[in-house]
Amino acid sequence: MKVDATDNVGNSATKTNTFQLHATSLSLLHNVQRACGESGPWPATPTLITKAGVCTSMKAILSQAVVKHAAGDHATEQNIIDGWVDDVEAQRGKAIDTATADRFIAYGNDLIATGG
Repeated sequence: MKVDATDNVGNSATKTNTFQLHATSLSLLHNVQRACGESGPWPATPTLITKAGVCTSMKAILSQAVVKHAAGDHATEQNIIDGWVDDVEAQRGKAIDTATADRFIAYGNDLIATGG
């Protein structure tokens, strides 16, 4: 992001900052919650995660990761997320919409790469 500013006497400056957004266990949990209850754009499309059991399991796994993150146990959190990514890959195109699964996999891998 680049910002240019000039004051009322003609002094000017430019500042450039880079922002990065990364997944967290909590953001993954919130995304799964939405995917379990949301439909796509109008006209209505199927729920992004179509099986209640998959929703329940994914939310339980991510809830454990959130607890580990809050406790500062990032190594365990990353292991949990790694297993969750495997579960998402197994359900990709089955109980989980393909594009949604691809995003979840990327988010999970980003969380692991950045260390939680």
